[in-house]
Amino acid sequence: MLVDDDDHRWVIDTCSLSQIHWTYRQDSKRLFAALGQLVDKDRLFFPTQVITELSAVEDPFPPHLWAKKHKKPATRHGECLDELAEVLSDSQVASVVDPDKSFGADEADPHILALALCLKKAGHQVTVVTEDRRDKGGKLSVVTACGLLRVYALPLAAFLRRFELIPL
Repeated sequence: MLVDDDDHRWVIDTCSLSQIHWTYRQDSKRLFAALGQLVDKDRLFFPTQVITELSAVEDPFPPHLWAKKHKKPATRHGECLDELAEVLSDSQVASVVDPDKSFGADEADPHILALALCLKKAGHQVTVVTEDRRDKGGKLSVVTACGLLRVYALPLAAFLRRFELIPL
C-alpha cells in the first residue's frame, strides 16, 4: 500500500538501492516493484550517475537491473545543470564530492543534490533517501549536505516504513 502526499517527490541514492538488495534480500522483488510504482507515478527519481555507480558492484546486480529498467522516467529531469552549479559553488556543500575517489565515472552525490534542488524549485516537497549519514575526513555526507541545502533526508528504512513496505 503506497501512502503519501501526491506532491512529495523522492530522490533515491545509490547506497539506498544497494541496501534493498543487501538488507531486504528476501523482500527485494516486492520492494523494487513498489519503487517501480513510485517511479511510474512520477514520485521517485534518481540521476543517471546512480545507474553508473550501480553498474560497478557485481553482474548481474538486481538494483542495477531495476535502475536500468526505470531509467527513462526516473531520470526525466535531466542533468539539472543550474542546480549542479549551485551545489558545486557552495564550498561546504561541494565537499560532498569524495576527494579520495579516483578519476573515472561521475560521482552521483552532487547530482542527487542537484536533482533534489531542481524538484524543490519546481514547487515540490522533496526528500533524499540515502544511507550516507556520516561525515568522514574531507567528505561531507549527503545527509549533511541536504541539511545545508534545506532539503529533507531519510534513511531507506524510514522511507520504506513511510510507504508501509516494511513493518515498524
